[in-house]
Amino acid sequence: YDSMIAKLIVRGDSRTHALDRARKALREYMVVGVRTCIPFHLEMIEDQGFCASDMHIHYAEARLEAGMLNPTRSDDAFIAAAVLAWRDQKRVRDAWQASHSNTISPWMLSARKGGV
Repeated sequence: YDSMIAKLIVRGDSRTHALDRARKALREYMVVGVRTCIPFHLEMIEDQGFCASDMHIHYAEARLEAGMLNPTRSDDAFIAAAVLAWRDQKRVRDAWQASHSNTISPWMLSARKGGV
């Protein structure tokens, strides 16, 4: 297991701009099967102290102990993202099927027989 699944580096014209870009990028990450620190980083980006550059070496530890950073937030976000992705794929599939309703390709028949 390699704990370094992805690395995020952002830059911006200002700290606020860089934080906005980091927030957007972190929300777009989708990692399945292992826990990540993405929810922690999203909470940290929203923390007023972090945004004001009020940090020290024990910043994260102190916030976690105080309950200010919620490490379980990603489960709900992941479920919502999965439902939205499924809905979008279903719309595309339904539109394609509606436009091709009179013809069924051999590939489609094979997939149906295979339970795909």
